[in-house]
Amino acid sequence: MRVINIQHNQARASQEALRCLRSGGTIVYPTETAYGLGGDFLDKKVRAKIFKLKQRPKNKALPVIVGNLKQAQKIVKFDALSLSLAKKYWPGPLTLILPVINPKVCGCKTLAVRVSGFAWARNLAKTLGKPLISTSANISGAKTNYYLGPIVKAFKNQPIQPDLLFNSGRLPKCPPSTIAKITKGKIRVIRQGPIKVS
Repeated sequence: MRVINIQHNQARASQEALRCLRSGGTIVYPTETAYGLGGDFLDKKVRAKIFKLKQRPKNKALPVIVGNLKQAQKIVKFDALSLSLAKKYWPGPLTLILPVINPKVCGCKTLAVRVSGFAWARNLAKTLGKPLISTSANISGAKTNYYLGPIVKAFKNQPIQPDLLFNSGRLPKCPPSTIAKITKGKIRVIRQGPIKVS
């Protein structure tokens, strides 16, 4: 597993990340909540690899980040309420579960999406031009990680590993994002995080 320090040269780190993602690779990267495990969500092989990496049950959907609201609107459908929440809380730790525009392309009917509050990750998704998988960088069910040490330890003896790890030092401990599902104009909080919506 190769580690690249974002703090030394953010532009170079972005170039390396994009090269990896565009070739079907997987990365570990910082977000506003914790380190995430990611890849090109629209690539079926990448989605399958992420599930294997995390040992994640197939019935647990993969959340994504996008670069901005405009990019999100190309992938998922917003109603008036979800649009107002996105405008109010994005970028930030609010994940919205919304119906996808093209289920065949996404391989799912709904998608958990947010605009990351971590600028480097947000800009990476925007430049990639595709939703970036943003599941926690750990084995499924393990603790959330705020620095790379435990991540390297968790994956180093696994049969498959992330291709690149991007180090931004120790992140502030923050709960995972709030997850909310909007159905018929009503909010259902699936997971309570830093943002309280009602």
